[in-house]
Amino acid sequence: MVSLLKKSIEVNPALAIVSPIHLNEQNQPEYQFNLNCIDLGIDINSKTSGTIEVTFVNAACWLMDLKKIKEIGYLYSIFKNYGSDLNYCNRVIHSSYKVGINLEANVVHKKKDNDYENSLSKTIKIHNTYYLALILNPNTNITVQIILSSLYKGLIASILKLNFKKALLNNLTIILVLLRLSDIRKIKATIQNPK
Repeated sequence: MVSLLKKSIEVNPALAIVSPIHLNEQNQPEYQFNLNCIDLGIDINSKTSGTIEVTFVNAACWLMDLKKIKEIGYLYSIFKNYGSDLNYCNRVIHSSYKVGINLEANVVHKKKDNDYENSLSKTIKIHNTYYLALILNPNTNITVQIILSSLYKGLIASILKLNFKKALLNNLTIILVLLRLSDIRKIKATIQNPK
């Protein structure tokens, strides 16, 4: 698997990240990995060879080019496990590099597949980090104010529809963004004025 990923970067020097296909312990494409591919319009079962370029791939298994990491930077500590991969893929693309999936390489991600579906705490973490990644995406002009306004409108709409789970998610994300405002501003300043 490692040699296949290494070959992908050798063939396409623009790749900063290359990932294998993530399988679950039943040797099937991992649910979240496959879902992300579907969201990107990719059917990983329709192709069997080569490396495809994507805008995002889960960080469960990446081969990264060290020279490009030094240029792009490291993962931001504002992300606690979830969301750091989305943010980093955004930064790779902002740096004019590429993200890829090698369709010949596989890795087994040993964890419960679909475990987030029944976990409110994991759902909250994913929701929170998704919005942090949106705010810190260097490829867009989304501001904290835009995100807070959107979350606040979603909170009100959820309460009116009696969707209390969605209301809770929006409320907790508003609180997280406000608590992390200082860190967000520091990171956004480095994005706008790189070294």
